[in-house]
Amino acid sequence: MARPSRRSKPDAGHVTASRLAELLPVHTQRGDWYDANCPAHTDLKPSFSFTDAPDGLLVFCHAGCTFEEIAAALREAFPRETFAFAKRQTRQKRQIVATYDYRDKDGVLLYQSVRYHPKDFRFRRPDGKGGWIDNLDATPRVLYRLPDLKDRRDIFITEGEKDADTLWNVNLPATTNPGGAGKWTDDYAAQLKAQGATVALVLPDNDRVGKEHAHRVALSCLRAGLSVAVLELPGLPEKGDVSDWLKLGHTANDLLDRITESVLLTEPRPDESEGDERASTGSALADRLVALAGTAGVDLFHTPQGEPFIIIPATDHDEVHPLSGGATRAWLSRIAWTKEGKAAKPDILASAIQTLVAQAQFDGPEEPVHLRTAWHEGALYYDVGDPRWRVIKITPDGWEGVDQSPVRFVRHAGMAAQTFPERGGNFDDLWRFVNIPEAHHRRLLEAWLVAALIPDIPRPALGGVRRSRRRQNDNG
Repeated sequence: MARPSRRSKPDAGHVTASRLAELLPVHTQRGDWYDANCPAHTDLKPSFSFTDAPDGLLVFCHAGCTFEEIAAALREAFPRETFAFAKRQTRQKRQIVATYDYRDKDGVLLYQSVRYHPKDFRFRRPDGKGGWIDNLDATPRVLYRLPDLKDRRDIFITEGEKDADTLWNVNLPATTNPGGAGKWTDDYAAQLKAQGATVALVLPDNDRVGKEHAHRVALSCLRAGLSVAVLELPGLPEKGDVSDWLKLGHTANDLLDRITESVLLTEPRPDESEGDERASTGSALADRLVALAGTAGVDLFHTPQGEPFIIIPATDHDEVHPLSGGATRAWLSRIAWTKEGKAAKPDILASAIQTLVAQAQFDGPEEPVHLRTAWHEGALYYDVGDPRWRVIKITPDGWEGVDQSPVRFVRHAGMAAQTFPERGGNFDDLWRFVNIPEAHHRRLLEAWLVAALIPDIPRPALGGVRRSRRRQNDNG
């Protein structure tokens, strides 16, 4: 019988780690943690770890099952038990499931889009030494499979690389823009034109975001002088795409038939070309600001608590801000002035932000945000708070400065920028400013300073012993 976890508390009817160990047929124990076969997938060797936290069970699958999958599987397997899970669960280690190369027109690799499990996308670029740098910085943005588009007259435009590859597999030339929906710019339409395209065949995903994206792509291509057809696919499920449509049994010829049944546009419809006149109204300007935010390359997401955030690209870094904060309003005001030549009134900004908040909360991915420090894939990251949004990556092998953080740091108004560290320093210089003569007391302070960088651990409070003047005199 398993010995109780030292961290177990009276469970008030909830399953504790020791109780779950009894329920699972095969398990081992290492300290406060237990290991067993994962209830959420067929497990040939124990990949499921769990322990007690103050507010419930802490669970983790080393094979990549999500917390939601684990919780659902436990409740299904043991319906008579009551489970309470800790609010802060260990994040699953990301696994690369696909990479998509983006090359310039001459075939030179510029960067990759990397797809992970749990579902996430990130960009990286070659470092010239056989490795990768996890940001794009000033790398030119190009269409996916750009060299393959040379002299192709009719080109399908999808919302993602997977769909573009699906169409190439059935001998239909296709491309997409990096970043997916909302990230199309007029430069991509110009790239199509330069490669010899004459017709853009836009394939929207079957949801609101996908259709809005297709609309923007179509208008951009029309402005570039391309003929355009937006192809609606009959029978496509909600949130489905062209890959799903082909899996339903449709063929490449069926897709080509959709072209003949669609209207080929060579210029915007009258109701679309009137946008400049309607832009004088507040609602139209608010809608235009939302569209301009998309073309500027922003990303929207929400935290596990539902708080909406925006990632604003700057010249050499990305900035993370609350959507309802002053930085977002200031950025939208600047966009309105530089792109539209108009000063956006507070109600217009509020309307645009309200739409962006909805997109972040309902269409954006869920990501945690961090203040100053965060763990990521075995490394500790520290935000120095400087204007370039640089962070320090700390591992057992040392530290290095990183221009683009892989985790989302936020900053409060009262946070001051800290000096970026330089190599070659000496910890002993500290004692010129701190009066601690005893070596063992110095070690305690050094340990406390290091621990101050580590998130989510308890820390002792610094204090001292004040000796009365009389006692000092009595002791000489």
